[in-house]
Amino acid sequence: MEETSGEIQKQTLYDEHQALSDVEEYDEPIAFDSTTDVNSYTTENKTLLDDIWVLWKKYLDYFVVSNSELKKVYFHVLLGVYLTDKEYSYLESGSSRSLRLHCFGIQNSGTGKGQMMTSLHNQLAYMGIESRKTIKDNETSMSGSIYKDKKNGKTVMRKGLLHKLKCHIWLEGSVLLNPSPYMDSVTDMLQGVMDEPGEVSKGMKYGTVEYPSPTTIIAGSYMFNEFQTTLMKKGFLQRMYISYKIFTEAEERDMRIGVNQLKMRRDPEKIKQCMEGIKALCAKIKVRNEPIRFSDSAISKFNADLEKVYQEYITNQFVGEKQEILKTFFNRFHCIVDKIAAQVAIVKGKKEVEYDDMLYARELCEYHLQSLLHIFDSMTSSKAINVFDNREDVIVSFVRKANGGIVLSDLLDILKQLKKKGNWDLGYNRSLEVINKMINKKIINTAEGKGHTKILFI
Repeated sequence: MEETSGEIQKQTLYDEHQALSDVEEYDEPIAFDSTTDVNSYTTENKTLLDDIWVLWKKYLDYFVVSNSELKKVYFHVLLGVYLTDKEYSYLESGSSRSLRLHCFGIQNSGTGKGQMMTSLHNQLAYMGIESRKTIKDNETSMSGSIYKDKKNGKTVMRKGLLHKLKCHIWLEGSVLLNPSPYMDSVTDMLQGVMDEPGEVSKGMKYGTVEYPSPTTIIAGSYMFNEFQTTLMKKGFLQRMYISYKIFTEAEERDMRIGVNQLKMRRDPEKIKQCMEGIKALCAKIKVRNEPIRFSDSAISKFNADLEKVYQEYITNQFVGEKQEILKTFFNRFHCIVDKIAAQVAIVKGKKEVEYDDMLYARELCEYHLQSLLHIFDSMTSSKAINVFDNREDVIVSFVRKANGGIVLSDLLDILKQLKKKGNWDLGYNRSLEVINKMINKKIINTAEGKGHTKILFI
């Protein structure tokens, strides 16, 4: 089947890197009860991190078919909430930073994102961690209020949910992106919560409600037009790990069949065993009395990795405002990497965050950048040539005009000139990627020309 418009490449980094590959499938979940020795979970040559992941995936597999990328992201959301609740942190520029990983999952209905968020909420509640799932919360209940006591006339501040809540889950994340004065005020407040350190600051008639917040913000939604407004004009999504996927018809069919088969697997007792196992394994994480630090060698070696990521995912991807907005996401990319790397090091019981921890985090975060590129691909602007199919039509037209074929570099030069006139919205890297996809789909044929040049023809 041909790849559909905007579809995330089937060969993802999760297939390419063993560290993030799916765990072994078991016919049954690992049995667990209150008398079971937690050490019995530990498999030879595996770490505590691996063991928690095995149970987390088995737990989610009772509710959600496939969707392995989002399951992995939510695994680190779970760890971030748990470690923040236990007051773990990492050190950056002399300041303690939380391990919270805020996430916005963007998928069509029926793919399991809502069930996954509900499962996360249930697991946190089972572990005694304050979590709330909502469709649309009241701003005052979240932030709190300031009022005057009628008896003594003194100003009183009442803190809201975000004072103690460890995880705030928005099942209908689309409401956060709807442009309105009310929701703009809500997202402005949540931006402060997602910053480091998290803080609520809300001006009111009698003063400002202000206090630190430990809350992790999670949301899920389908793709809709307001994403463009939010991406272009606000900094809300820049503070989150973005997971975006469009499923093929075959994948959606397999998920429909799988969801029906899940009815035979929903054994409450076995689900509880997984939840209890996750709770017990998390309790094995060694207590730290001070923030974990990044080793000097890890920081030095990772500089080259950051530059490589920038060149691959940011440089010359789009033009104009799109390109500038994409750069703002990279500015926070390293923060997301640091959080995940610190989580990994802490769970593994390390004294410092090492280079291999940062590589693991980078690989997972590359999916975040891939998601962004596909979102930007689907966005429209003032020019007509922004839809993926239209881009293919433009390229085909130039290849056809060239009798006997056109040299690849010449075609890229033509697209560069179109870009200068405002009639092409992609930079060099993204233009080349579109051409290569068309070659793979057999829309365009190739031959070797003089001097090892590549000739394109229909």
